[in-house]
Amino acid sequence: MSAQPRFWLRNSVIKNPEGKIKFWRPTPGGYEHYHIGVWLESSDIAALQRVSRVEYELHGTFKNRIRQSRNAANNFSITFWSWGTFVIKAKVYLLDQDEPMLLDHQLEYDLPAEDSAYAEVSDT
Repeated sequence: MSAQPRFWLRNSVIKNPEGKIKFWRPTPGGYEHYHIGVWLESSDIAALQRVSRVEYELHGTFKNRIRQSRNAANNFSITFWSWGTFVIKAKVYLLDQDEPMLLDHQLEYDLPAEDSAYAEVSDT
């Protein structure tokens, strides 16, 4: 039996082509929501090739809190809009194992203070 691969999740805010952080305000005076990307990483390329899908569980306030990716080309990434941070749970399904590997990831992102670093979008 092969050794258990080591995986972890990464995240970042998504920027527009000009390098500005995208945000959306769903209600006037409401919280700014940032476009976030989350993906799977491993230092072992062969281990990534054994992944069939990743199932993410977002915070309970999300309408569609369970998200899935089968796209190995983008490291099984998903995107969503969020105004805060929370723990993301993930199940990593491997081709050669019956039970998924379980991961927890604390969503975090640093936002610059300069207003010029941001670009508001009107539709999501």
